[in-house]
Amino acid sequence: MDERRSILQNMRMEHQQVQRDQFEAEKKVAVADTSIQNLQRVIHQLEEESAQREELQQKLETERVGKEQLLSEQKQSLEQLQAHHDHTKEQILHTQSILEELRNELAEENRKLDAKKNEHDLLKSMIDSMEGYPDSVKYLHNNPDWNHQSPILSDILYVKEEYRTALENILEPYLNYYVVSDLQQGLQAVHLLDDNKKGKANFFLLNKINSTSATEASSLSGAISAFSVIEVEENTKTGRTPAEQCLHCRGRRSAQ
Repeated sequence: MDERRSILQNMRMEHQQVQRDQFEAEKKVAVADTSIQNLQRVIHQLEEESAQREELQQKLETERVGKEQLLSEQKQSLEQLQAHHDHTKEQILHTQSILEELRNELAEENRKLDAKKNEHDLLKSMIDSMEGYPDSVKYLHNNPDWNHQSPILSDILYVKEEYRTALENILEPYLNYYVVSDLQQGLQAVHLLDDNKKGKANFFLLNKINSTSATEASSLSGAISAFSVIEVEENTKTGRTPAEQCLHCRGRRSAQ
């Protein structure tokens, strides 16, 4: 009996030991299961994070490519703007140079204009005051009782510049002659001068000037006819002009 009891006790102890081993094993399995679940969660989390990182990396790569393209376009645009700026600056400098030249030309033209204006004012003043003319001419010019629109020969005579001095020397005695329509106008002026003691004046009577052609004047070989370089106002052309008459007379006297 004691032997059986001892065997039973041993069996109980073995059974308890197996139960304890089983419990420990189950405990280890449970711990292992927990560890596996934890590892699976960690792996899943790592996979999600890896996917997010990959997605973020792709997004960043796309942004990088887009920004590089934008940078390239902006760089090209900047180069074009710089080239346009340089071209515009060059045009501005060129325009400023032209403007400066035009300003200088304008200043020069203004100086010339001022000089011409001063000359014009001086000439007008001299003409208005009849400076250099005899008192009789001044009197008739400013006298409303006479036909003051009747010109003197020098006012209606136009000579080319290169021949002016020579012809003025020839016509000098006649340049202060009044050119009137007829004897009546001349006599009216003479009476005014006599009545007011203003001296004498000389006159060309348009209706008495010879109407024959000026080509009757003798010509010299190699010489230029004075008639070809003279112009007179149209309203004084009644046949031969007073200037032509003077030249014709002087020519005939020289021939004699």
